[in-house]
Amino acid sequence: MKIELIEANMTGLQHAYPNGVYTRIFSKLAGEGNLTLHCSPEHYPNLNVEDLNLPVQFLKVLKPGTKRIKKFFLEYKQTMKILRESDSDLIIFLSSFPNVQFFHTLAAKKFYNKKVIIMTHGEAEGLVLPGRRWKFWSYPFWITLCYKLKLPNNISRIVLGESILNNMKPFCNSKQIYFIDQPRDNFKTENSIAPRPKQNVFAFIGNCLYKKGGESFVKAANAVSNDSGSKFIIIGAYDLDESNIASRITLLSKPHEMIPRKLFNESLESVTYACFPYPSDTYKFTASGAVLDAVIYLKPIIYIKNDYFDGIFKDAGDIGYRCENETEFIETIKRLNETPDLVRYSKQVENLRNLQNKFSVENVEKQLEIILNSVLD
Repeated sequence: MKIELIEANMTGLQHAYPNGVYTRIFSKLAGEGNLTLHCSPEHYPNLNVEDLNLPVQFLKVLKPGTKRIKKFFLEYKQTMKILRESDSDLIIFLSSFPNVQFFHTLAAKKFYNKKVIIMTHGEAEGLVLPGRRWKFWSYPFWITLCYKLKLPNNISRIVLGESILNNMKPFCNSKQIYFIDQPRDNFKTENSIAPRPKQNVFAFIGNCLYKKGGESFVKAANAVSNDSGSKFIIIGAYDLDESNIASRITLLSKPHEMIPRKLFNESLESVTYACFPYPSDTYKFTASGAVLDAVIYLKPIIYIKNDYFDGIFKDAGDIGYRCENETEFIETIKRLNETPDLVRYSKQVENLRNLQNKFSVENVEKQLEIILNSVLD
Protein backbone atom coordinates (compact mmCIF):
# COMPACT_ATOMS: atom_id res chain seq x y z
CA MET A 1 0.00 0.00 0.00
CA LYS A 2 1.16 3.58 -0.68
CA ILE A 3 1.13 5.83 2.40
CA GLU A 4 1.84 9.52 2.86
CA LEU A 5 2.81 10.52 6.40
CA ILE A 6 2.27 14.17 7.33
CA GLU A 7 3.71 16.09 10.28
CA ALA A 8 2.76 19.70 9.61
CA ASN A 9 2.93 20.93 13.21
CA MET A 10 6.19 19.88 14.82
CA THR A 11 9.66 21.31 14.43
CA GLY A 12 13.00 20.52 16.06
CA LEU A 13 12.73 18.03 18.93
CA GLN A 14 8.94 18.30 19.37
CA HIS A 15 7.43 14.77 19.28
CA ALA A 16 10.66 13.64 17.60
CA TYR A 17 10.93 10.30 19.39
CA PRO A 18 7.34 9.03 18.88
CA ASN A 19 7.19 10.40 15.34
CA GLY A 20 10.39 8.53 14.52
CA VAL A 21 8.91 5.29 15.88
CA TYR A 22 5.64 5.79 13.98
CA THR A 23 7.58 6.50 10.77
CA ARG A 24 9.43 3.20 11.10
CA ILE A 25 6.24 1.25 11.80
CA PHE A 26 4.27 2.78 8.90
CA SER A 27 7.25 2.36 6.58
CA LYS A 28 7.35 -1.36 7.37
CA LEU A 29 3.58 -1.76 6.94
CA ALA A 30 3.60 0.14 3.65
CA GLY A 31 6.44 -1.91 2.20
CA GLU A 32 9.76 -0.76 0.80
CA GLY A 33 9.52 2.42 -1.26
CA ASN A 34 5.80 2.95 -0.51
CA LEU A 35 5.93 5.63 2.21
CA THR A 36 6.50 9.36 1.64
CA LEU A 37 7.18 11.59 4.62
CA HIS A 38 6.12 15.25 4.80
CA CYS A 39 7.70 17.27 7.64
CA SER A 40 9.84 20.32 8.37
CA PRO A 41 13.57 20.22 7.54
CA GLU A 42 14.27 21.07 11.20
CA HIS A 43 12.23 18.11 12.43
CA TYR A 44 13.50 15.46 10.02
CA PRO A 45 17.05 14.95 11.42
CA ASN A 46 15.63 14.39 14.91
CA LEU A 47 13.44 11.50 13.75
CA ASN A 48 16.52 9.30 13.24
CA VAL A 49 15.04 7.58 10.21
CA GLU A 50 17.65 8.49 7.58
CA ASP A 51 18.59 4.81 7.24
CA LEU A 52 15.12 4.10 5.78
CA ASN A 53 15.97 6.21 2.70
CA LEU A 54 12.43 7.51 2.50
CA PRO A 55 11.33 10.10 -0.05
CA VAL A 56 10.83 13.29 1.98
CA GLN A 57 8.84 16.38 1.02
CA PHE A 58 9.71 19.28 3.28
CA LEU A 59 6.96 21.50 4.69
CA LYS A 60 7.24 24.94 6.19
CA VAL A 61 6.37 24.73 9.90
CA LEU A 62 6.22 27.89 11.98
CA LYS A 63 8.11 27.98 15.26
CA PRO A 64 6.44 27.63 18.70
CA GLY A 65 5.12 30.98 19.86
CA THR A 66 3.83 31.99 16.43
CA LYS A 67 0.21 33.08 16.43
CA ARG A 68 -2.03 30.06 16.08
CA ILE A 69 -4.06 31.58 13.24
CA LYS A 70 -0.91 31.82 11.09
CA LYS A 71 -0.06 28.19 11.82
CA PHE A 72 -3.61 27.16 10.96
CA PHE A 73 -3.68 28.80 7.53
CA LEU A 74 -0.23 27.49 6.63
CA GLU A 75 -1.05 23.93 7.68
CA TYR A 76 -4.38 23.96 5.87
CA LYS A 77 -2.88 25.30 2.65
CA GLN A 78 -0.03 22.78 2.54
CA THR A 79 -2.01 19.73 3.61
CA MET A 80 -5.02 20.39 1.36
CA LYS A 81 -2.64 20.44 -1.59
CA ILE A 82 -1.37 16.99 -0.59
CA LEU A 83 -4.91 15.66 -0.08
CA ARG A 84 -6.03 16.81 -3.52
CA GLU A 85 -2.93 15.79 -5.49
CA SER A 86 -1.88 12.55 -3.82
CA ASP A 87 -2.31 9.18 -5.54
CA SER A 88 -1.58 7.24 -2.33
CA ASP A 89 -3.93 4.70 -0.79
CA LEU A 90 -3.76 6.31 2.64
CA ILE A 91 -2.77 9.66 4.15
CA ILE A 92 -1.87 9.75 7.83
CA PHE A 93 -1.60 12.93 9.91
CA LEU A 94 0.80 12.45 12.83
CA SER A 95 -0.74 15.59 14.29
CA SER A 96 -3.11 18.31 13.11
CA PHE A 97 -4.78 21.44 14.47
CA PRO A 98 -8.47 20.86 15.31
CA ASN A 99 -9.64 23.71 13.10
CA VAL A 100 -7.65 22.21 10.20
CA GLN A 101 -9.26 18.84 10.93
CA PHE A 102 -12.68 20.51 10.91
CA PHE A 103 -12.26 22.10 7.48
CA HIS A 104 -10.63 18.97 6.01
CA THR A 105 -13.67 17.03 7.20
CA LEU A 106 -16.05 19.50 5.56
CA ALA A 107 -14.06 19.37 2.33
CA ALA A 108 -13.80 15.57 2.23
CA LYS A 109 -16.82 14.82 0.06
CA LYS A 110 -16.39 17.64 -2.45
CA PHE A 111 -12.63 18.12 -2.85
CA TYR A 112 -10.99 14.77 -2.10
CA ASN A 113 -11.91 11.16 -1.35
CA LYS A 114 -8.61 9.78 -0.06
CA LYS A 115 -8.57 7.52 2.96
CA VAL A 116 -7.28 9.59 5.90
CA ILE A 117 -6.22 8.75 9.44
CA ILE A 118 -5.70 11.48 12.03
CA MET A 119 -3.54 10.69 15.06
CA THR A 120 -5.12 12.44 18.04
CA HIS A 121 -2.98 13.84 20.85
CA GLY A 122 -3.44 16.16 23.80
CA GLU A 123 -5.48 18.69 21.84
CA ALA A 124 -8.58 16.62 22.67
CA GLU A 125 -8.17 17.73 26.31
CA GLY A 126 -9.90 20.90 25.10
CA LEU A 127 -13.17 18.97 25.22
CA VAL A 128 -13.21 19.43 28.98
CA LEU A 129 -11.19 22.62 29.35
CA PRO A 130 -13.04 25.43 31.08
CA GLY A 131 -13.31 28.49 28.90
CA ARG A 132 -15.19 30.34 26.19
CA ARG A 133 -16.49 27.25 24.44
CA TRP A 134 -18.79 29.18 22.13
CA LYS A 135 -16.44 32.05 21.29
CA PHE A 136 -15.10 31.69 17.76
CA TRP A 137 -11.49 32.45 18.66
CA SER A 138 -11.23 30.06 21.61
CA TYR A 139 -9.44 26.72 21.53
CA PRO A 140 -12.34 24.81 23.23
CA PHE A 141 -14.66 26.09 20.50
CA TRP A 142 -12.72 24.41 17.69
CA ILE A 143 -12.09 21.25 19.69
CA THR A 144 -15.80 20.84 20.44
CA LEU A 145 -16.84 21.66 16.87
CA CYS A 146 -14.24 19.31 15.41
CA TYR A 147 -15.26 16.29 17.48
CA LYS A 148 -19.01 16.85 17.25
CA LEU A 149 -18.80 16.82 13.46
CA LYS A 150 -19.54 13.35 12.12
CA LEU A 151 -16.60 11.96 10.22
CA PRO A 152 -17.19 10.97 6.59
CA ASN A 153 -16.45 7.34 5.79
CA ASN A 154 -12.99 8.10 4.43
CA ILE A 155 -11.66 9.71 7.64
CA SER A 156 -10.75 7.84 10.83
CA ARG A 157 -9.08 8.75 14.11
CA ILE A 158 -6.54 6.96 16.27
CA VAL A 159 -6.18 7.82 19.96
CA LEU A 160 -3.35 6.71 22.23
CA GLY A 161 -5.01 4.55 24.86
CA GLU A 162 -8.18 2.63 25.65
CA SER A 163 -9.13 5.00 28.50
CA ILE A 164 -8.94 7.92 26.06
CA LEU A 165 -11.20 6.11 23.59
CA ASN A 166 -13.76 5.43 26.33
CA ASN A 167 -13.69 9.05 27.52
CA MET A 168 -14.05 10.38 23.98
CA LYS A 169 -17.12 8.40 22.97
CA PRO A 170 -19.68 10.72 24.64
CA PHE A 171 -18.19 13.71 22.80
CA CYS A 172 -17.96 12.22 19.32
CA ASN A 173 -20.48 11.64 16.60
CA SER A 174 -18.41 9.05 14.76
CA LYS A 175 -17.63 5.34 14.89
CA GLN A 176 -14.32 5.40 13.01
CA ILE A 177 -12.21 5.83 16.12
CA TYR A 178 -9.55 3.32 17.10
CA PHE A 179 -6.99 3.13 19.86
CA ILE A 180 -3.40 1.97 20.03
CA ASP A 181 -0.88 1.96 22.84
CA GLN A 182 2.05 4.34 22.60
CA PRO A 183 5.03 2.54 21.08
CA ARG A 184 8.41 2.50 22.79
CA ASP A 185 11.68 0.67 22.25
CA ASN A 186 15.07 0.25 23.93
CA PHE A 187 13.49 -1.24 27.06
CA LYS A 188 15.76 -1.93 30.00
CA THR A 189 15.72 -5.44 31.42
CA GLU A 190 17.20 -4.59 34.81
CA ASN A 191 16.89 -1.81 37.38
CA SER A 192 20.12 -1.69 39.37
CA ILE A 193 18.69 0.82 41.85
CA ALA A 194 17.33 -0.36 45.19
CA PRO A 195 15.49 1.96 47.60
CA ARG A 196 17.30 2.78 50.83
CA PRO A 197 16.14 4.80 53.83
CA LYS A 198 16.85 8.51 53.19
CA GLN A 199 18.98 7.66 50.14
CA ASN A 200 16.50 7.75 47.27
CA VAL A 201 16.09 9.78 44.10
CA PHE A 202 12.56 11.10 43.46
CA ALA A 203 12.19 12.47 39.93
CA PHE A 204 9.56 14.51 38.14
CA ILE A 205 9.94 13.09 34.63
CA GLY A 206 9.03 15.31 31.70
CA ASN A 207 7.87 18.91 31.71
CA CYS A 208 7.42 20.07 35.30
CA LEU A 209 4.69 22.66 34.83
CA TYR A 210 2.19 24.39 37.11
CA LYS A 211 -0.66 22.76 35.18
CA LYS A 212 0.97 19.35 35.65
CA GLY A 213 1.23 19.62 39.41
CA GLY A 214 4.80 20.91 39.54
CA GLU A 215 4.11 22.77 42.78
CA SER A 216 3.04 19.51 44.43
CA PHE A 217 6.46 18.06 43.65
CA VAL A 218 8.12 21.12 45.20
CA LYS A 219 5.93 20.75 48.31
CA ALA A 220 6.95 17.09 48.61
CA ALA A 221 10.63 18.03 48.44
CA ASN A 222 10.11 20.67 51.13
CA ALA A 223 8.25 18.17 53.31
CA VAL A 224 11.14 15.71 53.49
CA SER A 225 13.32 16.24 56.56
CA ASN A 226 16.49 18.29 56.08
CA ASP A 227 18.71 15.51 57.40
CA SER A 228 17.67 13.20 54.56
CA GLY A 229 20.17 12.32 51.88
CA SER A 230 17.45 11.72 49.33
CA LYS A 231 17.47 13.78 46.16
CA PHE A 232 14.75 15.42 44.11
CA ILE A 233 15.30 16.11 40.42
CA ILE A 234 13.34 17.55 37.50
CA ILE A 235 14.24 15.63 34.34
CA GLY A 236 12.79 17.96 31.74
CA ALA A 237 11.73 21.54 31.18
CA TYR A 238 9.86 23.56 33.80
CA ASP A 239 7.90 26.78 34.17
CA LEU A 240 8.10 27.11 37.96
CA ASP A 241 9.52 30.19 39.63
CA GLU A 242 13.11 29.21 40.47
CA SER A 243 12.98 31.24 43.67
CA ASN A 244 10.20 28.94 44.92
CA ILE A 245 11.92 25.68 43.98
CA ALA A 246 13.32 23.82 46.97
CA SER A 247 17.09 24.05 47.25
CA ARG A 248 17.38 20.26 47.22
CA ILE A 249 15.73 19.99 43.78
CA THR A 250 18.24 19.50 40.97
CA LEU A 251 17.47 21.26 37.69
CA LEU A 252 18.94 20.03 34.40
CA SER A 253 17.79 22.88 32.19
CA LYS A 254 16.68 26.48 32.12
CA PRO A 255 12.96 27.36 32.28
CA HIS A 256 11.00 26.16 29.22
CA GLU A 257 14.13 24.48 27.79
CA MET A 258 14.03 20.86 26.65
CA ILE A 259 17.00 18.74 27.66
CA PRO A 260 18.97 16.55 25.22
CA ARG A 261 17.71 12.98 25.02
CA LYS A 262 21.10 11.60 26.07
CA LEU A 263 21.06 13.60 29.32
CA PHE A 264 17.40 12.65 29.83
CA ASN A 265 18.21 8.94 29.56
CA GLU A 266 21.35 9.11 31.70
CA SER A 267 19.47 10.93 34.46
CA LEU A 268 16.70 8.32 34.48
CA GLU A 269 19.18 5.56 35.25
CA SER A 270 19.75 6.82 38.81
CA VAL A 271 16.07 7.41 39.69
CA THR A 272 14.41 5.38 42.46
CA TYR A 273 10.81 6.59 42.04
CA ALA A 274 9.17 8.45 39.14
CA CYS A 275 6.71 11.12 40.34
CA PHE A 276 3.58 12.28 38.51
CA PRO A 277 1.46 14.64 40.63
CA TYR A 278 -0.77 15.57 37.69
CA PRO A 279 -4.20 16.90 38.72
CA SER A 280 -6.92 14.23 38.69
CA ASP A 281 -9.01 16.03 36.07
CA THR A 282 -6.19 15.89 33.49
CA TYR A 283 -5.10 13.09 31.15
CA LYS A 284 -8.64 12.20 30.22
CA PHE A 285 -7.75 12.61 26.54
CA THR A 286 -3.97 12.84 26.72
CA ALA A 287 -1.48 9.99 26.79
CA SER A 288 1.60 10.51 28.92
CA GLY A 289 4.92 9.84 27.24
CA ALA A 290 6.77 10.46 30.49
CA VAL A 291 5.15 7.53 32.28
CA LEU A 292 6.37 5.27 29.49
CA ASP A 293 9.91 6.46 30.17
CA ALA A 294 9.38 5.13 33.69
CA VAL A 295 8.23 1.83 32.17
CA ILE A 296 11.29 1.69 29.92
CA TYR A 297 13.64 2.21 32.86
CA LEU A 298 11.63 0.04 35.29
CA LYS A 299 11.02 2.87 37.76
CA PRO A 300 8.02 2.44 40.09
CA ILE A 301 5.72 5.44 39.91
CA ILE A 302 4.00 7.65 42.46
CA TYR A 303 0.99 9.45 40.99
CA ILE A 304 -2.23 11.25 41.78
CA LYS A 305 -5.11 9.26 40.32
CA ASN A 306 -6.20 10.04 36.76
CA ASP A 307 -7.89 8.04 34.02
CA TYR A 308 -4.84 7.36 31.85
CA PHE A 309 -2.58 6.16 34.66
CA ASP A 310 -5.41 4.16 36.22
CA GLY A 311 -5.81 2.36 32.90
CA ILE A 312 -2.14 1.37 32.94
CA PHE A 313 -2.40 0.16 36.55
CA LYS A 314 -5.45 -1.92 35.61
CA ASP A 315 -3.40 -3.79 33.01
CA ALA A 316 -0.16 -4.08 34.97
CA GLY A 317 -1.03 -4.54 38.62
CA ASP A 318 1.19 -2.98 41.28
CA ILE A 319 3.72 -0.76 39.52
CA GLY A 320 3.82 1.96 42.15
CA TYR A 321 1.60 4.08 44.38
CA ARG A 322 -1.78 5.54 43.47
CA CYS A 323 -2.63 8.62 45.55
CA GLU A 324 -6.05 10.19 45.97
CA ASN A 325 -4.79 13.77 46.19
CA GLU A 326 -1.79 16.03 46.77
CA THR A 327 -1.74 15.36 50.50
CA GLU A 328 -1.48 11.59 50.02
CA PHE A 329 1.14 12.13 47.29
CA ILE A 330 3.35 14.10 49.70
CA GLU A 331 2.79 11.65 52.56
CA THR A 332 3.66 8.70 50.31
CA ILE A 333 6.99 10.27 49.37
CA LYS A 334 7.75 11.03 53.01
CA ARG A 335 6.95 7.43 54.00
CA LEU A 336 8.99 5.87 51.20
CA ASN A 337 11.88 8.13 52.03
CA GLU A 338 11.94 6.86 55.61
CA THR A 339 10.90 3.21 55.22
CA PRO A 340 10.96 1.91 51.64
CA ASP A 341 9.45 -1.52 51.02
CA LEU A 342 12.23 -3.53 49.33
CA VAL A 343 10.10 -6.62 48.66
CA ARG A 344 7.29 -4.59 47.13
CA TYR A 345 9.80 -2.55 45.09
CA SER A 346 11.17 -5.73 43.51
CA LYS A 347 7.64 -6.88 42.65
CA GLN A 348 6.85 -3.49 41.12
CA VAL A 349 9.96 -3.70 38.93
CA GLU A 350 8.90 -7.19 37.81
CA ASN A 351 5.42 -5.93 36.90
CA LEU A 352 6.92 -3.03 34.96
CA ARG A 353 9.09 -5.49 33.05
CA ASN A 354 5.98 -7.51 32.13
CA LEU A 355 4.20 -4.30 31.10
CA GLN A 356 6.88 -3.42 28.55
CA ASN A 357 5.39 -5.81 25.99
CA LYS A 358 2.15 -3.80 25.90
CA PHE A 359 4.04 -0.74 24.67
CA SER A 360 6.56 -2.52 22.48
CA VAL A 361 6.95 -1.53 18.84
CA GLU A 362 6.04 -5.09 17.84
CA ASN A 363 2.74 -5.00 19.72
CA VAL A 364 1.75 -1.55 18.45
CA GLU A 365 2.71 -2.58 14.92
CA LYS A 366 0.18 -5.43 15.17
CA GLN A 367 -2.48 -2.98 16.43
CA LEU A 368 -1.81 -0.58 13.55
CA GLU A 369 -1.80 -3.33 10.94
CA ILE A 370 -5.31 -4.38 12.04
CA ILE A 371 -6.49 -0.75 11.92
CA LEU A 372 -5.01 -0.06 8.48
CA ASN A 373 -6.60 -3.21 7.08
CA SER A 374 -9.96 -2.14 8.51
CA VAL A 375 -9.67 1.42 7.17
CA LEU A 376 -8.69 0.28 3.67
CA ASP A 377 -11.20 -2.58 3.52
